Amino acid sequence: MTRRTLVAGEVLFKRDEPGTSLFIVSVGVLDIRRPVAETELPLAKLEVGQACGEIGLVAGRRTADVVAAVDSVVL
Repeated sequence: MTRRTLVAGEVLFKRDEPGTSLFIVSVGVLDIRRPVAETELPLAKLEVGQACGEIGLVAGRRTADVVAAVDSVVL
């Protein structure tokens, strides 16, 4: 298992990138966003213990952007 540290505002992954891994929030908060026209639509906030990236593993592509809301660590 690989640990990745993100600073607030850092992108974990972007929509349409290949989905090759799943992430679990170990520390911090992640924002899930979907680009719409000139802005980004907030979809959810992930907190410690929650996972993201599972849809990309199945579908092969990411369906949303995931950005660190605060300094965070994912596994």
